[in-house]
Amino acid sequence: MSLEFINVSKCYGNVQALAEVSFRFNPGVVGLIGANGAGKTTSIRLIARHIEPDAGEILFKGKPVATYPLHAYPIACISDEPIYYEELSVEEHFQLIAAMYNKPQSDIGAIIEQMGLQEHLRKLPEALSRGTKQKLSIGCALLRDFDLLVADEPFTGLDPKQISVVKDILKNCAASGRTVLISTHLLQVVEKVCTEFILLHKGRLKCQGTLAGIKGQFGISPQAGIEEMYLHIVGEPIQGFEGDG
Repeated sequence: MSLEFINVSKCYGNVQALAEVSFRFNPGVVGLIGANGAGKTTSIRLIARHIEPDAGEILFKGKPVATYPLHAYPIACISDEPIYYEELSVEEHFQLIAAMYNKPQSDIGAIIEQMGLQEHLRKLPEALSRGTKQKLSIGCALLRDFDLLVADEPFTGLDPKQISVVKDILKNCAASGRTVLISTHLLQVVEKVCTEFILLHKGRLKCQGTLAGIKGQFGISPQAGIEEMYLHIVGEPIQGFEGDG
């Protein structure tokens, strides 16, 4: 179930967002880390097929992603900005997704309970807080069929308890043999939940591997945290993680 970038490049006008980036990852929870402008969001948009690469190839399960019919593309996405239909209630969102993917009512009930949305079922999105909208977006993504879950800043707007719940959900997805790719600037969160990391910097791949493997590659102390590791490799202040890229 691997996803692979092969010499992928993408420009926006004169701005090089990605430059000949190659990486591959397998089932597990993978952290995509990097500062603002590193190329994280561009990578996720490419995987989600919201945009096309200018050069290179993206493969999923050994096949070019462009060859998958959109309705059969087994990837679910959680955006950094919650996606919802203004005219539908929370419950109607789940009923719509369930109808599209032939999901039983029991699946809807389980996700509503997981996300703690019971008291919001009849509300429209405009009546929801930022964090509750994010939980709705995550719940809708989890309800569909997928082999790869791509999450761009999935913890935005969530309190610590909600972050813990989402972390457990993502780990459970990986435990079931699926792959989760998380892009976030919350380094302490990904340090605890991810089994592998991809570090991008200014549109290029700096390194990939487990924390222990990356530290060994760069001669970093095994006791160093992920923030210290990043600073050692990139040489820029940790403030560079604020924002997205």
